[in-house]
Amino acid sequence: MRRKLKRLLLRVGGREVRCELCGQPLFRARPFVTGGRVKLQGAEDALVAVEFDSMNTLVFRHVEADRCPALRAEP
Repeated sequence: MRRKLKRLLLRVGGREVRCELCGQPLFRARPFVTGGRVKLQGAEDALVAVEFDSMNTLVFRHVEADRCPALRAEP
C-alpha cells in the first residue's frame, strides 16, 4: 500500500529527470532538502551518474553505455 501511494505521488507531483546526453527519462523524483542534504525520492533504484555542472546545477547521465544512445559505440 505504501509503495502504491509513493508511486502515485511521484506520478502526480514528481519531476522527470532526463539524461543530459541523450534526453531519455531516467526516473521521476521529488526533491527534499533536510539538514544540508538533498534527497531525491523516487531515484532510489536508478543507476545514474551525477555531477555538478556549475555551483548549483546537477547533471544526470546513464552509467551503462548500452542504455544511452549517445554513449553507444558506432560499429
